[in-house]
Amino acid sequence: MVIHAGSTHRLSTTLRRYVVIALVVCLALPDVFAQVSSNTCGTNAANKYPVNNTCVNRGFNVPTSYTATYNPGGCNAGANFDGYGWFTATSTLTTVRFTPALNRDGILHVLAACGGTVLGCSDVYGNGGAETVTIPTVIGNNYFVRVQRKNNDDGMNGNLCVYNEQRPIPTVGDCMYTLSFFDSWGDGWNSSYVGVYINGDWYGNWTINGAGGFLDFAVNIGDVVELVYNASGSYQNENSFVLTKTTPCGIIYSSGFAPTAGVSYTGTVTCTPPAAAPQDCVGGTTLCSNASITSNSTHTGCNADLNDSNKGCLSAGENQGTWYYFSPSSSGTLGFTLVPHGSTDDYDFALWGPFSSAQCPTGPPIRCSYYDGRYYGNTTTGMGNGATEPSEGPYHPPQGNDPNANGWVSTLNVIADMVYVLYIDNYSSTGQAFDLSWQLTNGASLDCTTLPVELLSLDATARTSVIDVTWATASERNSDHFDVQRSADNEHFATIGTVGAAGDAQFRNDYLFVDEAPLKGANYYRLRQVDRDGTVEFTKTVVAFMGHGADSRPVIFPNPATDVLNVAFNTPLDGSVVLYVQDAVGRTVTQSAVVLLRGERTAVIPTADLANGWYNLRIALPDGTVRQGGGFLKK
Repeated sequence: MVIHAGSTHRLSTTLRRYVVIALVVCLALPDVFAQVSSNTCGTNAANKYPVNNTCVNRGFNVPTSYTATYNPGGCNAGANFDGYGWFTATSTLTTVRFTPALNRDGILHVLAACGGTVLGCSDVYGNGGAETVTIPTVIGNNYFVRVQRKNNDDGMNGNLCVYNEQRPIPTVGDCMYTLSFFDSWGDGWNSSYVGVYINGDWYGNWTINGAGGFLDFAVNIGDVVELVYNASGSYQNENSFVLTKTTPCGIIYSSGFAPTAGVSYTGTVTCTPPAAAPQDCVGGTTLCSNASITSNSTHTGCNADLNDSNKGCLSAGENQGTWYYFSPSSSGTLGFTLVPHGSTDDYDFALWGPFSSAQCPTGPPIRCSYYDGRYYGNTTTGMGNGATEPSEGPYHPPQGNDPNANGWVSTLNVIADMVYVLYIDNYSSTGQAFDLSWQLTNGASLDCTTLPVELLSLDATARTSVIDVTWATASERNSDHFDVQRSADNEHFATIGTVGAAGDAQFRNDYLFVDEAPLKGANYYRLRQVDRDGTVEFTKTVVAFMGHGADSRPVIFPNPATDVLNVAFNTPLDGSVVLYVQDAVGRTVTQSAVVLLRGERTAVIPTADLANGWYNLRIALPDGTVRQGGGFLKK
């Protein structure tokens, strides 16, 4: 169960995928310290104050036996008797409050170090008033608290509290994130937890007390999300967590097992779905050669791709698996040997095909192995080794259901140019890698059938004060990243941003880049697509126009035009817009219809087939009005 630590509330959860979900709990850290102030500044254990979720007062007294140690200045501080305490920050924003007793006037300082920089101070409430200081803090750093009585060396008794004010989990935003928790043994994280921060504000420490659970929270574009892991619990090798964009799902961060203590992830929200991960069928890795592969997986991806119709012998479904695609360049016999890096790791696999194109399987596999070699001290598995059966189920002696199971199934005669789908599953869920080597005989060879990047679309759309540059690829091979380039004249381009590519993918991938500081007027965009080997290709150019009011006259460019004419205008409604090109005597020589959303839009009119000369443009909008677009010269 995922627990939001604190005694105040528990979140009920629903079943997510096929993982056994427990309760997600927001964790309140226990108060285990007894506090007394100190006459001198330092990090003695007795003077350490706990950081709580709310103000929990603890005694902080400055008796007359203390002496004046340090005058930090500011907030009416003087060389009077002072007392000290300290705390270790657990959030990026921390509040310290001192409440004096006996109607006295206290002065509060928070220091970066003993005798060091004053980070904040307060003397605003006079006699009997609580003094409060809120400062930015660095998680794990120590900070020091000083209290004195104003202009007096008599005793200054009171209470001190240090706390992070936890914000409620946001439920409305530009998109949703999901933080999923896993414990491979199923007994929870004990005292370990993940702290969630958005723009420096703390949204709780979260943990689980069972096999798994999840936390959904809303974010806005431009937010900075930070995850901080506390590794205080035992059996760290059982713990892992994954951050995903919720809908459509995309893996943003995966900790792997035994996460490192401290800040695990920091990222700025774009709400753009990450490229599908190879742990999901749609993000499967394309194998492009006969070379061996080494890989590992630390999570199960976003989608439950296996079900009763296609899982075959893999009766436990997906654990920590990876999907692969390959297409033989020549027919022959295919086999392989899979060797786990961990001597006790149990790897299973299934193979589907042949298909005419890349697809996620809907029917049973043609080869399948669910053998548990841990019982025999030999976890090597694969296709070949003299095996004659196409599939084998689990064998757990002495109650086995497949006495012939040995980890091997028969080789396969593959067909050139057809597509095969392979799923390799780490049933042990250890996150450890494997090595796979091919045995290709009778002329068989593996090759990729996809182009480096098959671009489906590229568009630029003005939206209020920004321009969205969107594109989609049908498939990718060996792609590394896209440089988004912009120009004001369609001749001189400069890179304004970079977006990571999918790498190897047989399925559609959608991308978004937001130009937050577009030029006024025409903005021309193109992509510089860079492969892993450094090969560079440029795409076509698209254009969007910025700074065009609802009542402004349409703008056409370039003028004169040669092959295409761009027209920027404002449409009041969603719907069809008809663009009429008329000659000098008013006859329509060509027209085109486009379906657009309301707002500032840019349409493209082909002009290559027009005779040279002068033309006028008319624009029929969805609300029935017709606007004059102006004249242009075709050269």
